[in-house]
Amino acid sequence: MIRKRFVRVLFGAALVATSLVATSPAGPAYAGGYGCTGSSVGSWTIYGSEGAAADIDLYYDSSTGWNCAVVVKRTSNVFYGLATNMYIYMHNSSYDDNHIKNNWSEDSGMYKYYAGPVRVYGKDMCIWIEGATAENNGPNSEYWDFDVRDVNRVACD
Repeated sequence: MIRKRFVRVLFGAALVATSLVATSPAGPAYAGGYGCTGSSVGSWTIYGSEGAAADIDLYYDSSTGWNCAVVVKRTSNVFYGLATNMYIYMHNSSYDDNHIKNNWSEDSGMYKYYAGPVRVYGKDMCIWIEGATAENNGPNSEYWDFDVRDVNRVACD
């Protein structure tokens, strides 16, 4: 009796786990999936030699005044799912005058799906973002191997 119940519980748990894996998307498609809060402000494509390689996604949380951004590889990217050098850098309009905490943030490293999130305070300020993904999956990607996109003066409202 106890063994039969154990097998049923084990089978039920396996069934639930399988259904969660089967229905989970390949990568997060919303702010919370990347560790951001708020609403989408915009998305900008980073183009490489094979076409669209990644996107810079920017979110703004009006309740806190914080911006959050990530660089997300496109599923069509030949290096999607492989660790490549990626980076994202963001600062607000007070950065040039005042290099203090909360007005710039950066993230870089070897990532399979996305770099970030990075956050800066942005209420009543413009935002500058630079994001990039490498054209190879080796650990020694040089700067000229990167596909780079600069997004200047966004979210200025």
